[in-house]
Amino acid sequence: MEFEKKLGIPKGHVIIDFPNTELHLNEPRIDKTGIMVFDNNHCKNLDDFTPISRAIRSRLITDWAIMIITDEKYRNIVSEKAEKILFN
Repeated sequence: MEFEKKLGIPKGHVIIDFPNTELHLNEPRIDKTGIMVFDNNHCKNLDDFTPISRAIRSRLITDWAIMIITDEKYRNIVSEKAEKILFN
């Protein structure tokens, strides 16, 4: 509510998401995960079937993240002022 008030937009038009810190701290272990697939009596790595598994494992995780969601009609004002309001 305070955030919306500072932006001058009506209550209920902004969602702010701060993902849980543990999610970011634990996520890097995915690059150590090997998923095996049983195919025609042979056990193979998922990498043998799709490049998506490599892409998921190589994804970099930042140590912080924030997502601000708002209605289309308030997007410009939120993008212009949100950083200053949240981090100053």
